[in-house]
Amino acid sequence: MGHFARDCRFKRRTTQGNTTTFTNQEGDSEEEWDVEASYSMIEPTEEEEMAAASIVEEDKEMALAVANPEQVNYREDWIVDSGCSNHMTGDKEKLQNMSKYKGKKVVVTIDNTRLPIAHIGETLISPRFNAEQVPLEQVYHVPGVKKNLLSVAQLVDSGNWVLFGPKDVKVYKEIVVIGTPTMKGQRMESVYVMSAE
Repeated sequence: MGHFARDCRFKRRTTQGNTTTFTNQEGDSEEEWDVEASYSMIEPTEEEEMAAASIVEEDKEMALAVANPEQVNYREDWIVDSGCSNHMTGDKEKLQNMSKYKGKKVVVTIDNTRLPIAHIGETLISPRFNAEQVPLEQVYHVPGVKKNLLSVAQLVDSGNWVLFGPKDVKVYKEIVVIGTPTMKGQRMESVYVMSAE
């Protein structure tokens, strides 16, 4: 099972974003797919920065979603990820008004691989089921990421509402909620938590 960074027995460091990205290797992958789909943003220590500079980037396929590959075009489609702390893509060509990333954050994958953020920019996505293009700002270019990821937290921070249903996900600028929720959680950093009492 995964755990929160605050409960980790390993060295603590400044963490931002999804802290539920770590899981053991013995788990049931079907139950853990959403955890494995997540990324975490951390600020590396000086030693890690120096070590990262000497690492040759490997071509790794990362678990991002459970889906039928015939239905998802991973080069063009965007995966809506509730655990991803920032919009990101590995395809530099998708970004406009791009600038070199000068921060210290890196993207941490489920297998604890640290991927540097190379650029930050804007993009337009054309949802297959919508006539309008949707602009996205503050999108990270992360070489090594094989999918295009939409961060639910970043969508919400931009004034949107994200509604997941049994067969789809929809993003609204305005929404009127009718009815009483059966469960309610709260946002903690970039993840939404249902606390058990």
